[in-house]
Amino acid sequence: MEKSIVRQNLKTRNYFKDTLDKLKSLNKTKIKLNILLFIVGILFLIALLGEHIVPNDPYVQDLSNALSPPSKEFIFGTDRYGRCMLSRVIVGAKTTMFSALGLVAIIATFGTIIGAICGYIGGKLDEFVMRISDIFLAFPGMVFAIAVAGVLGGGIVNAVISLSLISWPKFSRLARGQVLTMKNSAYIQA
Repeated sequence: MEKSIVRQNLKTRNYFKDTLDKLKSLNKTKIKLNILLFIVGILFLIALLGEHIVPNDPYVQDLSNALSPPSKEFIFGTDRYGRCMLSRVIVGAKTTMFSALGLVAIIATFGTIIGAICGYIGGKLDEFVMRISDIFLAFPGMVFAIAVAGVLGGGIVNAVISLSLISWPKFSRLARGQVLTMKNSAYIQA
């Protein structure tokens, strides 16, 4: 009788120990995720408030400080025109962030809609759009984007357009596959 009680106590202790270990690892994961979200939030805030928090004017040229190494006044140094590189990075972060978010939104929206329509309708439309996406996927992506940007010209808008043109087939194929899978499911057929 005593041996079974001891075994039961050992099992209970092992169960609690295993549960406690799982909770500790879960808490470590949550802590790491919270730290990551905090850092991303700070970077997002810096990008939004960039013009108001820069240490120096990013547009003022001072040729006497051209190509200065990092120092207390210029933490990242200066460029060939004597402009503060840290200030230029902070101010440029807003453009980079919004163009990247816009690019992802355009690609995801356009690609998902096209893929869902092709998967749902099927037939010749599906075949035609998938061959078009094969053409886009056959070429090296960045070379094609550079060629499109060369035709359209410079600028952020044209860069977003050229990157959107080369990236939509990936989302389109993913959405098409999901729609085809769900379309042939038993609960949809019913």
